[in-house]
Amino acid sequence: MTEDICLEGVLAEACRQLRRDLRRIRTNIRLAKKYSQHFMRSCRIGYAFIRELRKLDPRTIFELGAGAGFLTRFLAALGKPIIAVEVDPRIVNILSTNTADLPHVYPLLGDGIFLLRSRFARADVLASNTPYSLTGPVLMAYIRSNMRAAVLMLQQEVAERLVSSPGSRGYGRITVMVNYFNEVKVSASFMPRDFIPSPKVSSQLVILKRVREWRPEHVLLESFLRCAFSQRRRLAKNVLRRCLKYINPHIDERIIIEILKERNMENARVYELDIGTYSTIYEVLQKYS
Repeated sequence: MTEDICLEGVLAEACRQLRRDLRRIRTNIRLAKKYSQHFMRSCRIGYAFIRELRKLDPRTIFELGAGAGFLTRFLAALGKPIIAVEVDPRIVNILSTNTADLPHVYPLLGDGIFLLRSRFARADVLASNTPYSLTGPVLMAYIRSNMRAAVLMLQQEVAERLVSSPGSRGYGRITVMVNYFNEVKVSASFMPRDFIPSPKVSSQLVILKRVREWRPEHVLLESFLRCAFSQRRRLAKNVLRRCLKYINPHIDERIIIEILKERNMENARVYELDIGTYSTIYEVLQKYS
């Protein structure tokens, strides 16, 4: 109970600080479109991140796209080390100033996606108010990082795609890739007015919990899915046979027909196959590699 009261006090101060910082940023900072910068302006966002991160109990948080440190101050309420990475050299100085009173926050100028992929950070949980133009690369970098969990603010359309069912419009390569490695949950929703500048779309908080580690051989899965979903509405048995032959000419393409027959999916389209079917086909692909 005492811990909860203390946390509430820290979060309340972070909210007050956010409102003070927002007044300054409107006059002192010109955001760069090339970085897809949309800073949080609603304290609800900070509270939502904290609610989900407390359940994950991180040892160290890697914050990608920390911006001016608005979300960082909320994350710092957990008292865990935070590696706050920002790629914009103009903003990182403001980030350092805004978090100077937080000894467990480590501001860093750098490409967060590159650092994730290279496993530079000794962190176990990723948190990000994700730049929307970089959503795909961020998700793939997280998968390759082998961090055990992530809490990401994503545009609503992408969040819906991650939990789409086979056969639906949103079901695609990124759905299969993310769900193959993670348990996916969609949490709170936010309106464009909750950010500055306001994006043209609504946003949702997504929680990823890793269920499978990335290994070098998973490059095969990535290549296979990219090939398959390039023709997502065609008959799976034809597309997948061509994709397997493209990746490894020595694979007996009849294996695909057998797998689809066993699952009563012989006449299914690429986008109608479930993740379990893709997983089974990938296991066959591994055996021939």
